[in-house]
Amino acid sequence: MTKTTSNTENNKCCGITSCQLPSCIGKMSHWFLRIAIASVFIFHGVDKFPKIDMVAQMLDLPPLLVTIIAILEVAGGLFILLAPLVPKDSIKGMLTRLGALMLIPIIIAAIGMVHWGQWTFMATETHKMGGMEFQFTLLMILLFLFARGKNV
Repeated sequence: MTKTTSNTENNKCCGITSCQLPSCIGKMSHWFLRIAIASVFIFHGVDKFPKIDMVAQMLDLPPLLVTIIAILEVAGGLFILLAPLVPKDSIKGMLTRLGALMLIPIIIAAIGMVHWGQWTFMATETHKMGGMEFQFTLLMILLFLFARGKNV
């Protein structure tokens, strides 16, 4: 006797039927934003630590402030990235919002101090660090994460 399988069983992948796959991906899509924003800020924060004095001189800021900025970049990125792994829903939202809140002033300051006056990200004679196109996009993502919290 031959065993027959239904179409649903043939279309399963990792326990999910093919018609459920878009819904499953949709539920996990918040990770795309979280990984993108966290990787940028964690990288920039970690990258500042070995050269605090150089960054401070370049931005004309006190080294202590640059150290605080680096810590906030790493912590804010980690909060946004790791918030969904916390079992309690109320804390997920709080960590996401807190992470975004740590980073929003930093990106606004970066736009104002370094990138303002030029839209395109390309470096020019007047804007050696490039314009504000990328930083504006980061700001919009952070505002979205802050507004939505765990409901990203």
